[in-house]
Amino acid sequence: SPDSVKKLAAQQRELLSLAAKLGRPGGRIIYATCSPLKEENEDVIEAFRREYSSWSVQTHVPAPLATERGAAMQVSESGVFRTWPHNPQLDGFSIAVLVQDPSR
Repeated sequence: SPDSVKKLAAQQRELLSLAAKLGRPGGRIIYATCSPLKEENEDVIEAFRREYSSWSVQTHVPAPLATERGAAMQVSESGVFRTWPHNPQLDGFSIAVLVQDPSR
């Protein structure tokens, strides 16, 4: 439901914030959800980056990851890697690699 998506997104923002506080310069956060929804992925990452500007999204997806399942996988312009549940071999999930600026 829309209410549960809002609650989950709030929890995800809190978790990312905690992870960022534990990170070190040049560190990485692997952000993954079992949801393909923009509200739980791109929107959460965008809010995170407004608060933590030293973090960016790694937009390069390793070739084996990008081609293993072909059209069932997608990488958004913002660097979120996603699969869709309509493919019988995959569930819907999203993943992004956040990298902290090494000079921070």
